[in-house]
Amino acid sequence: MSSKPLTLQQIHEIQSGCHALIPGIHTSYGYVPSLAAGVIFCVLFGLSLCGHLFQAVRKRRWTSYVLAAGAITEIIGWAGRTGSSQCPYSQVRLLLLPPPYPSFIQTAVQTISD
Repeated sequence: MSSKPLTLQQIHEIQSGCHALIPGIHTSYGYVPSLAAGVIFCVLFGLSLCGHLFQAVRKRRWTSYVLAAGAITEIIGWAGRTGSSQCPYSQVRLLLLPPPYPSFIQTAVQTISD
């Protein structure tokens, strides 16, 4: 790779497809996310989701719906990072969406305090 700066066309070409890490070109994270960590956390949050849904349905705990919604947003985020481990230059726009989880927590706290 030459030491010249990249043109906008070259940057768009790199970000549009799936490319392995290219030495000298920085990723959007500043590093390459770990595939193993992504898979492990997706599985852990998936187990958490199952447990909270079980409590929500079986034991009729409404707070478990709030925690299940948080687990879903975490799974979406970690799935995006896991995909970025194979394609470090692709920009996952889904990760830029604000998760609804903080509003669920606020609603839960207000309901409990009332």
